[in-house]
Amino acid sequence: MGFLLRAALLLVVVLALIPTGSGTDSRTGAIGAGDAMSAAQAAIEDARGFCTRQPDACAFAGRFASALTDKAEAAAKMLYEFLRDQSNSHANPATTGSASEAADAQAADTQAATHTLAPSERGVPWRAPDAPPRRHE
Repeated sequence: MGFLLRAALLLVVVLALIPTGSGTDSRTGAIGAGDAMSAAQAAIEDARGFCTRQPDACAFAGRFASALTDKAEAAAKMLYEFLRDQSNSHANPATTGSASEAADAQAADTQAATHTLAPSERGVPWRAPDAPPRRHE
């Protein structure tokens, strides 16, 4: 929550310092950086006194923030477990030139298990698809 307040304050200060390109605006008059800083300080002081004016709302906000924190932790844990499971299921050690014959035999068995077509099924001639029907205009 403090981060959000600091970010909002920084955004207000940056926006106040950006020139508009046209001298002074007739709707707002001239606003200086000092005026913006004093307004921001007054807003911060007002926000600090919020819990003394509205203790019920402040207590609810605390419970709400706690619930959000718990949910964020649970989501992070779920994401971590998902990514860990994904990395474990795709972990294949690299085969180098120094691999043993047993590893080569295992790779051949795996390759044989993936090729399930019979030699006669592999020789089916290719045929081009039928031409689409022509439209008569």
